[in-house]
Amino acid sequence: MQAARLGLSLERLRQRRSSTASPTPATSTGLWLEASDGDRGVRQFVPFAEILWVAAMQNYTHLQLQEGPGLMVKRPLKYWEEQLPAERFLRLDRSTIVQASRISRCERQSRSCTLLRFGSAAEAPTLAVGSTAAIRLQQALALQP
Repeated sequence: MQAARLGLSLERLRQRRSSTASPTPATSTGLWLEASDGDRGVRQFVPFAEILWVAAMQNYTHLQLQEGPGLMVKRPLKYWEEQLPAERFLRLDRSTIVQASRISRCERQSRSCTLLRFGSAAEAPTLAVGSTAAIRLQQALALQP
C-alpha cells in the first residue's frame, strides 16, 4: 500500500517538474499560462496588452492585469524577462517589470517611494516603486521618441 502511494507521489512530482521545466512559449500577442486547479492544470491565454506589471514575490511572480486582482504564477522574474517583448516591457529593478506605455501618471510620494498609476480612474491599479526603479523609468522614458 505504501509503495503504491509513494509511486503515485513520485509520478505527480515528475509531472509537476516537467510542466515547470518546459513552459509554454509565448505567441506574438500573448502567452499561455498554466495554473494548477486542484489535480488538473488550467490553461489561460493572457494578451500582452492586458499585462500592466510583473512583480517578484519569493518563488512566485504576481502578474497584474488590466482587469481583476491579477495572477500568482510560480515562475521566476527571469522567465518573464525572456517571454515578454522587450520593446514593450521594461525591467525597473530586481523585482519589477512594467509595461511603460500603460503608465498614465507618476506621483512621487517621498524620496524613496514613487507611485505609478495605470489609468486615470480613481480605482486604477497602482504600483509603488523605489527610487532606483523611478530613476530607471525616468531615464527610459527620456530615451523614447
